Amino acid sequence: AKFSDEVRLVAAKIGSTFEACKSTFRSTLHADGIEIEGDVFLRGGSIFSGGVIFPGAKIGSDVDFGASRFDSEVNFANARINGEIRLDDSAIRLEKPEWGLNAFLNLQNAKLGALHGSVDAWRSESGRWVARELDGLRFDRAGGGFGGDCLEDASASILVEWLEVDRLQNGKVENPCSFSPSPYRALAQALDAGGQMSKARHIRWALARREKRSMRWLVNEFPYFNIMKLAQNISGRFIGYGYKQSRGLAWFFILIFVFALIGHLMAGAWNGS
Repeated sequence: AKFSDEVRLVAAKIGSTFEACKSTFRSTLHADGIEIEGDVFLRGGSIFSGGVIFPGAKIGSDVDFGASRFDSEVNFANARINGEIRLDDSAIRLEKPEWGLNAFLNLQNAKLGALHGSVDAWRSESGRWVARELDGLRFDRAGGGFGGDCLEDASASILVEWLEVDRLQNGKVENPCSFSPSPYRALAQALDAGGQMSKARHIRWALARREKRSMRWLVNEFPYFNIMKLAQNISGRFIGYGYKQSRGLAWFFILIFVFALIGHLMAGAWNGS
C-alpha cells in the first residue's frame, strides 16, 4: 500500500495486530495515544518518509522495525510496550532498519519489556549512530526472546560509545551538564539481569566519568562546585568511583608497603644512631 497524505489513527483502539509491512508512507503516520493489543509491524521493506508518531501508545506485544527505511522522526515517547522493541534479529532473519540522515528515534520515558537489536542496527546509512532521545527510557532486558545479536553481546567500550551519543544542536554538543544518567542506569540494570555484571559495572563507571565531565563544566560556571570536583577526583583515582574495588585494594596494599618501608628505614636509622 502507498499513502501520499497523512494517516491519522490518534487514540484508536486495535484489538489485534497493527501491520504496515511493505508499505510506503510519504507523509506522517500519526498514532498518538493508540492502544494495540498485539504487535506493531513496521518492518518488511516499508518506507517511512514522514514521521512515525506513536507517543503515549499502549502496545500489548512487540514493535518491529526490521528491514524498513525511516527518514524522519520515529516517536514512541511515553509509550508502554509489554514486549520488546526489535530493530533486527539474526535468529529470525530480520534485517536491520535503514536510518536516513534525518532520522531521529525518540524513546523518552518509554517503558519496554526489552530493547533488542544488534549494535549495527543503531547506525544510520552514514555509519554514524542514529540520533536519539533515551532520557527516562526503562527496559528490563537488553536482548530479545528469540536470541540473535543484541546489545548485551557488545563489548563494554562499544556500549559506552552507544550511550554517549549526544543530540546535536547547530552542529555542537548541547550543554554537557544536560545529559541524562537514566539510560546508563537502565542499561546497567538490564545487563545485571542478563548476568553481565562486569559490563554493568563498566557502564556505571562510565556514568561516573560522564558526571565528572559535567562537573568540570559546572566548576567553570560556578566555582563553589570545586569541593565536589575534588571529591570526585579522589574517588575516581583511588576506587574508580566505587566500581573498581580492586583498585582500592591495590592502593591499600601499596600504602601498607610504603608505611612498612618507612618504618623499617626509620628503625634502622634509630638503631644506627
